Amino acid sequence: MNYQFSKNFIAIFCLLLVLGCSREPTITERIDKSNEYVSQGDYRAATIEAKKAIQTDKQEPNARAQLARIHLLVGDSVSAEKEYKKAIEYGLESLEVIKGFGRSLLLQRKTTQLLNGDFFNNKIGAQEKKIVLG
Repeated sequence: MNYQFSKNFIAIFCLLLVLGCSREPTITERIDKSNEYVSQGDYRAATIEAKKAIQTDKQEPNARAQLARIHLLVGDSVSAEKEYKKAIEYGLESLEVIKGFGRSLLLQRKTTQLLNGDFFNNKIGAQEKKIVLG
């Protein structure tokens, strides 16, 4: 009887250990890991981590902004614009996002759209436009 109890205890312990070690990283952890890869210059790995964060929650604005930032760093302004639009749509309107979005438009020579401010549904004022146009 004592042998059976020990055997069951070990089996349950091993199961809990495996379950505890196999948890998925959180969105924040994935974004942090993506930032680490960016700082190391590994944009491919950074993109993968940002996309995994988005797979967890497609409406996560910080993950969208991170992916947009990486797109800008590698020169893909079209994809950056798309991701910045989604980040803004999902509620992230930080100055960094506004500036990045403005840069993505400038790189595509979309100056009319940028100057009109239509892309923010007129949420930014003259001062923010000056910052974006820098």
